[in-house]
Amino acid sequence: MGQRNNQKSRGGEILVETKAVGLNFKDIVIALGIVEGSPSQMGFEGSGIVRAVGPGVQRFSVGDRVMYMGGGCFATHITLSETLCVQMDSSMSFVQGATMPCVYATALMALVDTANLQKGQSILIHAACGGVGLAAIQIAQMIGAKIYCTVGSETKRNHLIDNCSIEPSHIFNSRDSRFLPEILRITDNVGVDVVLNSLSGDLLQASWKCVAEFGIMIEIGKRDFQRRAKLAMETFEANRAFVGLDLGGLCQSRPERAATLLNRCVELVRSNSVSCLPISDKFPAADIQSAYRTMQAAKHIGKIVIEMPDDPLDLDLDQGAESASEPLASTPTPTFRPDRSYLLVGGLGGLGQLIATYMVENGARCLVFLSRSAQEGPKTQGFVEELRSQGCQVLFVPGSVDVMSDVQRAVDAATAIQPIAGVINLSMVLKDVVFSEMAFSDWTTVVDPKVKGTWNLHHATASSPLDFFLLFSSQNGQIGLRGQANYAAANTFLDAFVQYRHRNGLPSSVIDIGVMGSVGFVARNQNILKSLEKTGMYILQEQNLLDAITLALEKSRPAQPSRDKKLHRSVGQVGLGLNTTTPISSPSTRVSWKVDRRMAIYHNLENSTEASSIGNSSQQSSLKSLLAAEQSEEAITSLIAKHLAAALAKF
Repeated sequence: MGQRNNQKSRGGEILVETKAVGLNFKDIVIALGIVEGSPSQMGFEGSGIVRAVGPGVQRFSVGDRVMYMGGGCFATHITLSETLCVQMDSSMSFVQGATMPCVYATALMALVDTANLQKGQSILIHAACGGVGLAAIQIAQMIGAKIYCTVGSETKRNHLIDNCSIEPSHIFNSRDSRFLPEILRITDNVGVDVVLNSLSGDLLQASWKCVAEFGIMIEIGKRDFQRRAKLAMETFEANRAFVGLDLGGLCQSRPERAATLLNRCVELVRSNSVSCLPISDKFPAADIQSAYRTMQAAKHIGKIVIEMPDDPLDLDLDQGAESASEPLASTPTPTFRPDRSYLLVGGLGGLGQLIATYMVENGARCLVFLSRSAQEGPKTQGFVEELRSQGCQVLFVPGSVDVMSDVQRAVDAATAIQPIAGVINLSMVLKDVVFSEMAFSDWTTVVDPKVKGTWNLHHATASSPLDFFLLFSSQNGQIGLRGQANYAAANTFLDAFVQYRHRNGLPSSVIDIGVMGSVGFVARNQNILKSLEKTGMYILQEQNLLDAITLALEKSRPAQPSRDKKLHRSVGQVGLGLNTTTPISSPSTRVSWKVDRRMAIYHNLENSTEASSIGNSSQQSSLKSLLAAEQSEEAITSLIAKHLAAALAKF
């Protein structure tokens, strides 16, 4: 935040004294390094007063009140093309003017210009209480479309009901993919004509499945684009379309179109077709750090605005310096070294492929896979081609991690290409047998890949200065499951082994992973997945795992032991997914660790998650609306019976 040096206006440009700047989610993801962009680009919309005009400027005069869009608005003065500015309506304040350009321009470009949304058609608007979401609701209502929304909290849900006239049964949770079956149910498996999407990862894929025949999905997020995520191609059948929109790119490459959008925004306000968005929070320019933290918390409704002082010389950039020196509470993206090799044990299933892709997307350029099935073939061809297309060298070493000679061969192969910098042990074998009936071979088959294998990796890399030594354990090691004493023991060993390496000054970390719903063993066995879902078990998605990996790598280095001898903490151990989708005290929650005394505290937390309350209220509202639509007593009885049967089926 500061004054711009280029306070002269050239041909076709105007100099504007900034009065207010609208904060957008794009500013956050650039600040956190999630998407590419420099800090000088942040600030994409604002309002102010024209202080100078350059040669050839025809539409503005000194003293005009304007709003504008483009990059670099976080400055006391900004020089920009008159094309990207528009005079504010006399009824608007500077704060209101700073909230309009990006959100309404995006909504118009998406719904009207791209999707050609018509009266009577349906639209799903994600993150509907954000700036773009609220603008899109007003545009869709102006058109006369049927609106479905997702939000992340009960407060936001109530805002849509009370202030935007959205039907309660049309509001779903944006935190997980349960909106997909709900949308298909309420639309009789047709889907919606338009999806306005800002979600990423698995939620983007679920949104894509919501698109109806001849429908369109409009993607306004950037995360999946920049991480080169894949899209299910079969969905394109039946004349479906997927379009990515980037307003910033439009301003740079097609400024005339951007100008048209801006003028249309003002005309909509003047004609009372739409109204200015609610202002969630206003912050002085010197306290911009608090504004970023507020948006990062994602609890706001509407727009967050930064206000400039009346006299730019009064801007105290030292104010709040202490808080500004603290980084935003982000999940940093790990950087893997392109001049090093990395050994993955296993890694050819869905879980391993996800991790390998993530590593390559973040810098890794040499991956060596040790597995009994390690070979190039039809099952791995697409995966390998994707890695190699990004400049990564891929090598397969057939062998077993519990055989020392095989491990040494893999380490030697990796070292021959580049010095080895990291090891990930993903090995997993299951052989479920009740302990009283378990043969010794049943025990060793499961235990050896994790116990012997980890020892082998430890010894084989003893002379290599590793950045990390990452082990994949299971939640089973903490809670246990019937018939899996062998598996629980193996995973508990991994937890202890991390502490052993730390005591010896070596890097190590472990992830005790829960149930993955999109990749891995459980995802390949849908019957098991459905059974676990019915117990109330929390199902992890891909991004949960990637965030855990980032944290585990961060915690890999040995930490100083606590001075409190009564306190024990395993810094390198990351637990993931020990949660429920319903309150643990609920009769419908039947996770195996419900009666574990270590979990007693959670029985007092009745309001366990916002997601469960949203889901429950949605189901209740849905049932009420269905009952109200039925006329005969017989039909009502039948409907209640069906819902009771669905509820009882969970037990």
